[in-house]
Amino acid sequence: MRNKKNKVRVAVSGFSGLDNPEPGNAVARTLRYDLGNDIDIEGLTYDVWSSGAWPSGLTDRLHLMPPLSSGDQATLNRILEIHTKRPIDAIIPCLDLEVETYSRLSRQLERNGIKTLLPNQEDLDSVKKISLPYFCYKNDILTPNTIHVPDVTNVAFYADQIGYPLIVKGTVADSKKVHSRENAVYEAAHLNAKWGGGVLLQPFIEGDEYVVAVVCRHDNSILGMTPVRKLGINERGKGVVGSVIEDPQLEKHARAIIKKLHWRGPLELEFIKKKQDSGQFYLIEINCRFPNWIVVSEFAGCNLPGLLLREILEPRRRRIPKPRPGTAYVRDTYEYSISADLIDKFGRFGEISTPISNNHKKISSPKSGYKIAITGISSFDVVMPGLGVANSLQNQPQIEKLYGLGYGPYDSGAHNPSLFDSIYRLPDTDNETDLINHIKKIKDNSGLDVVLPCLDHEIEKFITIEDNLKEIGVEMLLPTLKTYKNRSKKHLHNMKQKDWTAFRIPDSEIVVNDKQFYRSLKNLGFPLVLKGINGGSEKVYNYQHAHAVWLEMKNNGHEEILVQKFIAGDEFTVAGVCNYQSNLVQAVAVKKLVQCEKGNTWGAIKVSLPGLTENLAPYLLKLQWKGPFELEFIRDITKETLNLIEINPRFPAWIGFTSDLGINLPLTTILSIFGTEISPKETNEDLIFLRSCHEYKVEAERFALYASRGILHNE
Repeated sequence: MRNKKNKVRVAVSGFSGLDNPEPGNAVARTLRYDLGNDIDIEGLTYDVWSSGAWPSGLTDRLHLMPPLSSGDQATLNRILEIHTKRPIDAIIPCLDLEVETYSRLSRQLERNGIKTLLPNQEDLDSVKKISLPYFCYKNDILTPNTIHVPDVTNVAFYADQIGYPLIVKGTVADSKKVHSRENAVYEAAHLNAKWGGGVLLQPFIEGDEYVVAVVCRHDNSILGMTPVRKLGINERGKGVVGSVIEDPQLEKHARAIIKKLHWRGPLELEFIKKKQDSGQFYLIEINCRFPNWIVVSEFAGCNLPGLLLREILEPRRRRIPKPRPGTAYVRDTYEYSISADLIDKFGRFGEISTPISNNHKKISSPKSGYKIAITGISSFDVVMPGLGVANSLQNQPQIEKLYGLGYGPYDSGAHNPSLFDSIYRLPDTDNETDLINHIKKIKDNSGLDVVLPCLDHEIEKFITIEDNLKEIGVEMLLPTLKTYKNRSKKHLHNMKQKDWTAFRIPDSEIVVNDKQFYRSLKNLGFPLVLKGINGGSEKVYNYQHAHAVWLEMKNNGHEEILVQKFIAGDEFTVAGVCNYQSNLVQAVAVKKLVQCEKGNTWGAIKVSLPGLTENLAPYLLKLQWKGPFELEFIRDITKETLNLIEINPRFPAWIGFTSDLGINLPLTTILSIFGTEISPKETNEDLIFLRSCHEYKVEAERFALYASRGILHNE
């Protein structure tokens, strides 16, 4: 490596991906863990909204890159332009498509003093999803039977031959598990439109999933290896909880595959250990870069990105520590605010120094104050609001203790060491007495003043027991059961008054059978949004797509479905709180800037919507609302009218942003409960909210402890 007076400067890419993060953030974090201030990290991004690149202290500088479709020469020219201003020692590309580009450019980069460690084209061709089945067949490696369907109009035929469920894969990335012909056809069309080249179809194999991250030296030998078992897989099929393991059979299998590849640089092997066939490992995928969970290699004492960088700069034999089995990770989120000017300057000039801030700095809790319990503390499938509520209440002088109320051992917030003082597992039951007794036990053992329920499906249950909790000294601020039901999607649809002063309610129809459904499609036209009455929604563009989503929603237990006209335009949400008299205490409106596939907000800015906030107060008073709320709007791009899409009986997941703005709505709720007058505060208008993924180190025994005892304490 270099003299400590001269920092190593490495360029890292792959900072997007939202709730399915690209690996760049984890690679940069892992390098920072290894080298600290002895490294400068130049982040390479393709747009200004790569939220994984902006967290404070992660990168030193960001650079906009031309799209890969612009060609190799455009990429090379941009890298050399950056290199002229800030000489780069090494590049670690973290996206599948980039690896091929930088591999072709490696000699030209080397001549300019920029080093890489990447496989050659032949080896890259071997691990492409289309050619991997042949590589496995040729080398006697177990893998699922795979059919490449170049023309997606033939997907239905081949999918029926394989049977359901099956896996539909894009030719470059992404995959979906489907349960019907209709869904196979839809997902295939979607993946083909995204990646091109058709799709791959594979039978679904029941079993446990394993992944092995590897770094290979210049001479193709293995420099380091970290095998992980996926413990928690979300509904998108992504491993968000995993543990480092010691499995000689898996490692032997991985080494044999790598020997056949003659690989250089980072690599990820994905396996399924089939429940039948004596538990044999089936290779399902090879990725030519680090996985997005690679920070666990640092947690386990075998920092693979650090080893890679050392091998790039000074190739030689090194004594490599084995990763510690039992070291686990949980993927959670990290939320922060940055100046809107930074985003603007980055977009205009194509590079910027990243900010250094002390967002969410942990300070000592006050010796006296309110003790608050918060539900909805996971980001396993979607980011739940309780995480943002907890971030808002941290470090507030009125708050003494924060307790997280979870439902399962893999609730991500339960393992964030700085978020809660203690975690308690709630009973997953509709029995009201069990819930009351559970909360009473927390009250008796640790003290408890307020419960803030943050999940839609549990609000009704907590409304029902509100008086019982009040009797034991635990307060809540919730609407009545009648008011709660009057804000439902079904009630909005049935409202006679569609036009209000500042907004209107869009046209929609509720359907319960096929005849009504297809009549609605004919009546409303396309595009449409299909919504489950109790949650879930998807935009559909044509009859085929609508039919596939309709079948899927019915299979998932939706007895009634709302069919609503899709309105093109900017999306806004208004979060606020009403007191016990249904008076609007405070509200904040934001414009959604970045959304994940499910429509959740990953980037936003505070906005002023003249007339809306003033007219919301009488609307909420008429509704007799009490407590937190979120109203979702779309402003019609043609008519410029605001349309009320949804009323949610809790705070949105971005609610932590209000603390940075100076209008702390969760704290306002607590103060309203106890009758404290809230004074209006000046807000910081020049902030943008962003969210990125963040893995936390967990000892695997912690999962078992939480599952068995139902309680965790953080020091």
